[in-house]
Amino acid sequence: MTSNTKSPKQSRVTSSADRDELLNVFNRYAHHEHLGERYMTPHEFLQDYLGYLIGDNIDPTTLDILSSLVDLNKDQKITLTKFINFESLLLASDSLYRLAFQLFDRHGQGFITFDDFQYIISATKNFKEFPFNFNSDFVTTHFGAKRQRQITYKEFTQILLDFIDDQTIQAFRKFDKDNLGCISFKNFEIILNELRQYQLAEFISKHLNDVVKLSCSTSPPNQISYSYFTAFLQLLSNIESMRKIYLAVNYKKAHTYKSSMITKEEFLTEAQHFSYTTPLQIDILFAITHLLHKDHAGHEIHKDYIELSDFDLISANEHLLPYRLRSEIVDEYYKIEHQSIFMKVLESGYRFTLGNDRQNVFFCVLKRQK
Repeated sequence: MTSNTKSPKQSRVTSSADRDELLNVFNRYAHHEHLGERYMTPHEFLQDYLGYLIGDNIDPTTLDILSSLVDLNKDQKITLTKFINFESLLLASDSLYRLAFQLFDRHGQGFITFDDFQYIISATKNFKEFPFNFNSDFVTTHFGAKRQRQITYKEFTQILLDFIDDQTIQAFRKFDKDNLGCISFKNFEIILNELRQYQLAEFISKHLNDVVKLSCSTSPPNQISYSYFTAFLQLLSNIESMRKIYLAVNYKKAHTYKSSMITKEEFLTEAQHFSYTTPLQIDILFAITHLLHKDHAGHEIHKDYIELSDFDLISANEHLLPYRLRSEIVDEYYKIEHQSIFMKVLESGYRFTLGNDRQNVFFCVLKRQK
């Protein structure tokens, strides 16, 4: 693997004690030897060591894709050096992105080709329900007209974000069969639950219909325009920007009087100084907080306002995992119980921990549905 996928500065230095501990663990599972060096196969690492994807109905493509995570040079041998390097990689500050990169770097070359990208995306459950158009401008822009560009790690981190946005837009167009510039509320809900569920706090998901009724003025009713669609998604992606607007208003108010409540008018005035924030996004935000306060009070609220604690409730999922790397995992034959009450989807995780003082790193991986 080239320096594009692993930087010494971003990996934790393994001490002698750590190495001894890792060696003991490694030797319990490394039953093969080549040229005097012990190793385990990638499948053994995943199934024997992690105890993951065990059974008679496991899709071999899924097993091969996930096994490639630790097999950096794809030689089918997990040596002690790879074992230790992978443990260090998991503790890197950008470990989730680096692990995702290794999934796509199928041949261990240190870069990703269009064929790599297409192969992995086509193996996901979302692709079956929302087939991605690989002849789109997105692909041409990132991989070139002849699909010959080789994507580095840093470029990949941005492409991954752009891909999810483009996939969501393609889903909107799929439901807008008559090219009217709008889709039904039902289809809007499907897109959010299937492609953007990781951004939906439990409260928003539960009260989505009421949020839309309060903030969407599209005619006819129960129709979601493309403008509203993008505003809603941008709001979910930029909750932290909204929090900064609140803090800016609150700081100015602190010089006159103290109050944790910020009115919609105060918020709108300050939001003009923040790019990519629109009145429509703020309408949606205050529709959500209105319902939050109403639910908490148990009766109708006649004043629209927002408090700092509201942001934690409407972005509850994002601190569990870098949301852009989460993927829904459902298999007809093999299901894993979800890890948190905040997650509505079944997902699998990889936890690498050796002792109470170790840091847990949680990585949701892509899985193919048969």
